[in-house]
Amino acid sequence: MSSSRGRGALALLVRVAVFTLLFGGVAEVWLRTVMPACEVPRRYQDGSDLIERFDPASKRSGLSSFGRLCRDPVEWRINNAGWLSAKDYSAGDGLQRQLVALFGDSYVEGLLTIPAEHVDAALMEIMDGSVDCYSFGSSGWYLEQYVAVAQFVTDMYQPDVLVFVVNDEDVRDSVRDHGVLSPTWFQITRSGKSYATVPPSELYASTWKGTLASRSQLLNYLRYNANVSIPGMHGRSVEAPQDQSASAAEQSDAGAVGTPSLAARELLAPARYLVKRLCQEHPGVPVVFLANGPRYVPLEELDHVQMSPGIEAIATACRSQPQSSFVDLTPVFSRDWAHNHRRFEAADGGHWNAHGNRLVAQTLADYLVSNEFIDAKSGSN
Repeated sequence: MSSSRGRGALALLVRVAVFTLLFGGVAEVWLRTVMPACEVPRRYQDGSDLIERFDPASKRSGLSSFGRLCRDPVEWRINNAGWLSAKDYSAGDGLQRQLVALFGDSYVEGLLTIPAEHVDAALMEIMDGSVDCYSFGSSGWYLEQYVAVAQFVTDMYQPDVLVFVVNDEDVRDSVRDHGVLSPTWFQITRSGKSYATVPPSELYASTWKGTLASRSQLLNYLRYNANVSIPGMHGRSVEAPQDQSASAAEQSDAGAVGTPSLAARELLAPARYLVKRLCQEHPGVPVVFLANGPRYVPLEELDHVQMSPGIEAIATACRSQPQSSFVDLTPVFSRDWAHNHRRFEAADGGHWNAHGNRLVAQTLADYLVSNEFIDAKSGSN
């Protein structure tokens, strides 16, 4: 009797194992061909410069998709320097044109749009190839991380203009007192009456479990499309986008431009420190901030829109540094929406799509030319 039950249990285990293997095999094929799961480029961090970026020695291209239905799969590409871009980067004498260096978080990283539709690619197309644009974006980054990366970029490429896409959390996240977002990133901390840099406390390294798991589309789906936490496997995909639908009325607690609100005043000291440092570390190089904010403010409300505290702090800090300048993207998006009624969001409903990227690039091109930061003439396409 016991032997019969034992054989039955063994048969059940065999059936479960066979089913699991068949299900896993079918799921792998399905998630590679019919409904491509999200693949995330592998990161690495060089101990000599401490800059976390993507690993050009790993898989150089893959597909990114969003949500449980794997919506809108698009191909990403790691270039020779370890950044997501359609263009390889040349250092030193390899540069033949003026260079714009673009910094930002997941909006600049652009995992949800193809590299040929990123802001950097759109800017070079609009400028008819008369300038180069190198893009340095990574999900979750903030202003102090940009400051550190900008120094690395200047040493390597000597850009003619530095451009930073910033949002409301960029200053707050830069300050260690508000919590370390990642031990592999740079932050600042109070030091007397000023601030000091806190370098990364550890280097980013892929675990062997994560490396093996990245080869399975089923595990990629669970981790990045279904957002299932798998023990022993770390990594970042696309950061959750901020809500960009706020109206002027919903921002009524912010201060008027030129008179920082209470919340902005709390961020003003670190903002001034970071903006001043950028200018001091890059003498003679224009420093431009593009502020990412609400996109659909009705035109009749634009004159009453108040900046969010973090953006307001950066705008105020720029006024004391003639080398720096500030461009608010809110009226740009709102006017385009009023005239063209084309939305700006990628598959996740938050990050920029190709139209949003191109609008930002056109705004930047017009600004750089009108202020004579670059010699080329902006196109109208």
